[in-house]
Amino acid sequence: MKTREEYIQDQENLLAGLRMKVQDYNAAVGEKRVDDAATLNAEIEKSVNEYNEIAQLLCHDACHKAEDPMKAACLTMHYPVIGIKDTLIGDEVKTAKRVIVGDPEAEDNDPKYRQIDLRKLQKYVKDRDGHNIGHETNWYNQAER
Repeated sequence: MKTREEYIQDQENLLAGLRMKVQDYNAAVGEKRVDDAATLNAEIEKSVNEYNEIAQLLCHDACHKAEDPMKAACLTMHYPVIGIKDTLIGDEVKTAKRVIVGDPEAEDNDPKYRQIDLRKLQKYVKDRDGHNIGHETNWYNQAER
């Protein structure tokens, strides 16, 4: 299994590649290269999903290492993720421009967060050491009521 630092490095590499893909996508859309734009769109979606999966894994791992994983998750509440947003720019002729939402290095981007899914955290913790995250064994059934 990778270390936390290796996962963070993977995220940085994905984000760097994603910035290039978004730039290429915007150029392809501007030049009306539809096939290139479609291919880049699929690659962009894949990179965003991979980045966000690592973000979730890092969050779950941090909660898992806490003395009380559920309490840690409830206090943390969410973790940072990224997404893609298309905006129209231009006065007379509108052109679509794609940007990365939640990019930590972007000047004008607001952070984007995803709420911690306690059931997924439960599965993560249970798969690692066989324990529940709640003090009750079936806490999720009680929470759904």
